[in-house]
Amino acid sequence: MRSLRLIACLALLPAAAGCLVRSVHPWLTDDSLATEPALAGTWSDNQQQLTAVFTATNQRYTVETTDRDQVTVQLTAGLHRIGDTLLLQVAPGEQKSWNNFVLLFTHILYKVRLDGDRLTLHPPDVEVFGRLAAEANLALLADSSASNGYVLTGSQGQVETFLCGHLDTPGFFKEEPDFTLRRIQP
Repeated sequence: MRSLRLIACLALLPAAAGCLVRSVHPWLTDDSLATEPALAGTWSDNQQQLTAVFTATNQRYTVETTDRDQVTVQLTAGLHRIGDTLLLQVAPGEQKSWNNFVLLFTHILYKVRLDGDRLTLHPPDVEVFGRLAAEANLALLADSSASNGYVLTGSQGQVETFLCGHLDTPGFFKEEPDFTLRRIQP
């Protein structure tokens, strides 16, 4: 099910959507966009049976994922640097079907660890996020919860301020990555 989450987000969906934190507006502005040449290339998560091809395009990345069922999805991603923290903001790529009209376009965020030929993606922890969002009175979609997933509906400024205020909060990002990808050599 994690491969479906990456495909939807990596929109990383039926079984997986309940464990995600999504935002209607981007989490971060373009001011923090960063380039990392080591991110471009082909990556594979053997456990999830998922391949992701990152192609750099104008300070962003086009990401093409292929899952175990050979379903390929186009995504767009921005790599952001805030202090020493790398964050990957993922959104759906250009859609050319009815899905444009029926799916909620959202942004998903991962904390990135890039170590040589190993890339790990750590999402926000839904339990910690839920507690912090309630304390901050953050605007959320009405049915948002740890079991249904959280959808932030506040302005981009509110979302970014909240995120930046909690980057160093213990447990904000899951310790265990949702995806552990290894570079595939060309």
